[in-house]
Amino acid sequence: MSTPQPKHNHLYFEFHEQGGKQAVIKDNWKLIRLNVLMPEQTTLELYNIETDISEQNNLAEQMPEKVAELLPLFEQNHVESEWFKLIP
Repeated sequence: MSTPQPKHNHLYFEFHEQGGKQAVIKDNWKLIRLNVLMPEQTTLELYNIETDISEQNNLAEQMPEKVAELLPLFEQNHVESEWFKLIP
């Protein structure tokens, strides 16, 4: 018998292709960090996925407090791997 998965208050995922990407979804917000493997080119995008499902309106500059709230979730959830290096 398997143990039920605990309920999480956010979802984290990462991709190693195209310079490395990380994203976190919490409540109605999605924060994306692009070009993680190239720190000089790293950018952040923030979307309200309830009102902007197609992610056309990047709110990162207009809502720095929301970015600051979600940003620590990248480090809290990332697990380093010797095979897949996401953070140089």
